[in-house]
Amino acid sequence: MPGTGDIAQLVFKRAVKVNSGASLDARALKTLLALDGKMSLGEVARQLDLDMIAIGPIMQRLADNQLIVRVETTRTSVPDAFMTQLKSELGKAIGPIAAALLDDVLEDMQITPHRITAKSAPDIVNNLSREIPDPERRLTFIRQMLATLQA
Repeated sequence: MPGTGDIAQLVFKRAVKVNSGASLDARALKTLLALDGKMSLGEVARQLDLDMIAIGPIMQRLADNQLIVRVETTRTSVPDAFMTQLKSELGKAIGPIAAALLDDVLEDMQITPHRITAKSAPDIVNNLSREIPDPERRLTFIRQMLATLQA
C-alpha cells in the first residue's frame, strides 16, 4: 500500500469477492473481519491489540489478495485552535509535563497532531483528563475543552 501516508487514519472494508483462494492465518482473518468500512485502521489495530507495524504486512497481504478496498472518508478535522487550546488547558491543569503527556497519549492512540479529527478529539480529551490528579482541575480541563469542541 505505497503512498498511503498515515495509514492509521485510513478506512478499509472487505471486498466483495467470491473464492479468492487466499489462505489466511488467524490474525489476518481477525483483521479482515474487523474491517467494517467505518473504523480507521488505527482503531482496528487497537481493537485487535496490534500495533501499526504488525498490522501493516497483514493489510498488504489482504490488499495483494484483493480482499479489501479502501473507503474514501470525509473525516472532519478539528479547528487549528483546538491544539492550541488543548496545550494551554493541559498546561494549566498539570504544569510543565503537559507537552510530554500529550505526546504520549497521542502516540498511544496512534494519532498525529495534524490528523486529529472531530471523532478522535473527545477521546483525546478523555484520555488526557484521566492523567489529571486534581478533580477540580480535571473538571475545569474537560469543561474548557468541550466548549472548544462545541465552538
